[in-house]
Amino acid sequence: GAQDRANELIAFHEDMMSEISALCADVETRPTVYMAGTDFLRTSGAGMYQNALIEMAGGTNVAAELSDSDWVDISAEQLLSWNPERIYMVSYAEYTEADLLNDDRFSSLSAMQNGALYTFPSLIEPWDYPTPSSALGIYWLAAQLHPELVSPEEFVTVAEEFYQTFYGISVTDDDLDVRSLFADAA
Repeated sequence: GAQDRANELIAFHEDMMSEISALCADVETRPTVYMAGTDFLRTSGAGMYQNALIEMAGGTNVAAELSDSDWVDISAEQLLSWNPERIYMVSYAEYTEADLLNDDRFSSLSAMQNGALYTFPSLIEPWDYPTPSSALGIYWLAAQLHPELVSPEEFVTVAEEFYQTFYGISVTDDDLDVRSLFADAA
């Protein structure tokens, strides 16, 4: 009995994907991105939604050569050979940023040397897999990769409006856990 509401949510999601894809379509620089799953050496290849999310947001998935449509376990050597500029960890990871920073195997990665290790935000729900809120993940990642195109403040406004409109809740910056986005934009 909520078809109109469902259609509104679907339209929001499709509009967000189209808007961010168009905004990032012609970016000259597409940072290389490694998306780490529940285990740090588990990633998403070309067949995964996370690959589409990275591409829509103006990045290049270093694991796109993997055609799998499921999370794929890789070796440390494989990750080192890809040498991503940025690393994004899922919010439901079974490891911490500190675990990675203390693991000498990964210290030579460009992302580690440049402090470009991030966790997908939101203490409310994950934004990296195909759910209604994943539109926020696309938007957030675009703000991360291309802050000249999407400001942190603009992102927060969209996220607050999303949760108010579709969930009927008010959220704060702390709920969204976007402090790193503001720090990077400064």
